[in-house]
Amino acid sequence: MAAGARIRAVVCPVLVAGAATAVFAPALRAFLHADDFCHCFDAMNRSLPGFAVQPWGGHVYLFRNALLWCLVHAFGMETRGYFTAILFAHALNVVLLHRVLRRYGAAPALACLAAAAWGTSPLLAGTLGWIAALGQVVLATVFLGLLLAVAGARERGVVRPRDVVLWVLLAFLASTSFGMGLAVAGLLPLLAWWCGPPAPPRVATALWLTPVALLALYFVVRDTVPSPVGSLVDDTVSIGSALGAWRYVVVMAVDLVVYGASSLCLGFYGTAVDRAATVRAVLATGSGVVLVAGLARMDRLARRRTIVAVAVGLGAYALVAAGRSPFLEIVKFTPLKAATVARYHYFPTLGLAIGLGLALAALARGAGRVADAAVVTWMAIAGVGFARHPPAIDTFEVERRATLAAFAPIRAQLDAAPPGAAVVVANVDFAPAKAVPCEVAGLAGAWLCAYGADGTFDGRSVRFAVPRAELEAARGRGDRIARLMVPKD
Repeated sequence: MAAGARIRAVVCPVLVAGAATAVFAPALRAFLHADDFCHCFDAMNRSLPGFAVQPWGGHVYLFRNALLWCLVHAFGMETRGYFTAILFAHALNVVLLHRVLRRYGAAPALACLAAAAWGTSPLLAGTLGWIAALGQVVLATVFLGLLLAVAGARERGVVRPRDVVLWVLLAFLASTSFGMGLAVAGLLPLLAWWCGPPAPPRVATALWLTPVALLALYFVVRDTVPSPVGSLVDDTVSIGSALGAWRYVVVMAVDLVVYGASSLCLGFYGTAVDRAATVRAVLATGSGVVLVAGLARMDRLARRRTIVAVAVGLGAYALVAAGRSPFLEIVKFTPLKAATVARYHYFPTLGLAIGLGLALAALARGAGRVADAAVVTWMAIAGVGFARHPPAIDTFEVERRATLAAFAPIRAQLDAAPPGAAVVVANVDFAPAKAVPCEVAGLAGAWLCAYGADGTFDGRSVRFAVPRAELEAARGRGDRIARLMVPKD
């Protein structure tokens, strides 16, 4: 490899990752929102195993919850730490996406284009600006790692036992990072069979059994471990519910694909045509034409890789539609409105970006200068779009101010108390979490999230007065929050 090519191989993904980080840097100022309060409280209140197995809204989060438990115990309510980790993971995903595209045959310029189009898409803001959606970012990292691992085995020409162990482990991590990860687990045998080297019969059997085992794990955890959400959402996430709402599921799945594909094309201009269904349909159709034309020009291996990547993206959209349609239909969301929910798109659009990037690479083969000029043009247009239409990132300042207001009287009492004193306050409702569908133990739970279970602050201790029955129940469950409670009667 020439020196210039080596420099581009390093500089280009770093620049694209830097651009993606800069676009979403405002997320560093975001605060906890909705589900975050539940997760923060449960992670602080429970042991790592107890929190890790906790399902939520149809998801089984073994891996994501383990990561989140560590983050909660590291940062509490200091949310900049969470979002620094999330943005770092997103930048890593952009680099890995560029690497996958290059490894799969895309020219440097087009690999940069596809990585930049996905990595800076405003559609990703709904995931990158919300701690509860961390699992989708982690899922993308695991999936990209799996693609690279299978490609490495293909290049070696042999499947080693440790390769199989790694692939199965990555499929497990994917399926327990976010519900969409079941699409990765389900398509693992196809990915390995089509895109990897020939596998011995025992290896093939293990790979084909992996989706069955992971699906069984999903249902076992869901059916045996109580969910904090309760029946509000969980009861609607089932095969029977999805079949009962099949028309809504189909329409929502189509709308999700159209909205996601068109958003990749529109970039920062997406808000300008947010409700222009015709424009989005034309762009999505055009993306499909590019994909089909590219597939026709690819060799067999590239075609298989592209089909698998797109299938994972479409499968993830199908899971979203099947899992959310019954509930959304009940609350009178239209399928089109549901499809515009940004947090449904981070991982699925990654699969679409890989497919479209490889398709463009196949169509542009032999037209290097034209492709380079197209990339430069896109960058200029995207720069103008970013200046005019930066992503709208909700930093949840209402929740932050309400939290500070709830803590202010306690802080005032602590400041007035002598060193070493114990301050007892009534455990009232915690306003920012009143709308969330789980128990957060009021103001005591918020204090637990912020300062831990020892209840000390500046050398003084805080205790929350609760009914004796509530205290005894918390002690009986082994809840850590019991250490912050005293009986008020």
